[in-house]
Formats: sequence, structure tokens, C-alpha cells
Amino acid sequence: YNEYFLSEKTVKPIAAEQLFLMAGPPGAIKHIEDMGFDVFRDYIDHDYYDHEPDWKLRLLKLLEVVGRLNEQDIPAIYHATKLRRVANRTYLASNTLRDILFKPLVNWINNAIIT
Repeated sequence: YNEYFLSEKTVKPIAAEQLFLMAGPPGAIKHIEDMGFDVFRDYIDHDYYDHEPDWKLRLLKLLEVVGRLNEQDIPAIYHATKLRRVANRTYLASNTLRDILFKPLVNWINNAIIT
């Protein structure tokens, strides 16, 4: 698919305070990052796969990134990223994020009512 949206597959790992990769459309991780989430670029090489236009190649690259992540010291990463993962979860439930997600919809509705 070629649309960006927050689904339960994106929200669940954030709510569970996990690091995550996305098998989504090109630029999906960048979109999540632009919304204000920490995507842990210092541990995960999202640039390697996130902008790949060919979906098959993007998935293969994503699997390579998973393999490289798996070779790292996962418990150390877990402890080092604790506060950042908590911040992501907190942001997920914030009014700031709600405004980002719903403001365009509210504006569209208001414009539709006025015109």
C-alpha cells in the first residue's frame, strides 16, 4: 500500500515501549518520525530500507536490518532506550499527537460546513 496511517500494528509496539521497524510504504518510518516519534535511528538503520521503492527489495532490506539489530547487545539497548521508549508511549497518548492527527480532519469538516 502507498498510504501513511497509524494502525494497531504501529501503535502496539509504541504502546508496549518497544523499538520497531515498519514493513510499510516507502517513507513510512520517516512519516512516523515526522509526527514526533523517536524511531531509534542510533540503533536501527531505517534509511537502508525505508525509502526503497520496490516493495520486495524493501522487505529484504528490512530483514537485513533485523539481522544486524539481532547481532547487537539487545539487553543493553533495552536499558539504554528505556526513557525514550517511555517518552514515545507518553507521546502516543498526548493531546499534542491528537492535534496532529485530528486537526486536518476538524479543519476539513469545518470548511465543509462553512461552504
